[in-house]
Amino acid sequence: MIINPDDLDRELEKIAAYANSTEAQQWLKTVAKNYLMNLDGADRDENFVRYNPEFLRAGRYEGMPDPSTLPAWLIASLCRGDRITVSDPAAIQSTPFVMPPWAAEALREGKQLWLFDSAQVRRRRVWKTIERILDWFNSAAPADLDYAGLSFEEAARRADE
Repeated sequence: MIINPDDLDRELEKIAAYANSTEAQQWLKTVAKNYLMNLDGADRDENFVRYNPEFLRAGRYEGMPDPSTLPAWLIASLCRGDRITVSDPAAIQSTPFVMPPWAAEALREGKQLWLFDSAQVRRRRVWKTIERILDWFNSAAPADLDYAGLSFEEAARRADE
């Protein structure tokens, strides 16, 4: 369960803004998003961080403000185990992450929760693939593209041809 899908949507919106057609934009926001949300193995670990409340306890890191005031990207870094010293707490408290009620309930039930790590996504393998797919969408003749039923894997293969 991804507890910050809005951050994933925001990154896909940034890429979709470069698409030449509304069909390509829609494909990126649906097919690519579903692909990302179902990643496993190394690709999942590169893009998502297992939410671990143990790393968020107050006082674990020097200068760390109250965890309820932190943005999702910083929570993801802390859950990854990064040691962070905050020199200007006011600079990071402008967009706090709010745990959705359903996610808090799932956590109480012992379910595994994941945070999308939105830091520097375009350096990651799967996001580079998404950009190649977008380049293919933008360079192919509209008549050559049939978005209906086009899987992520097939689009990636055709983008690399």
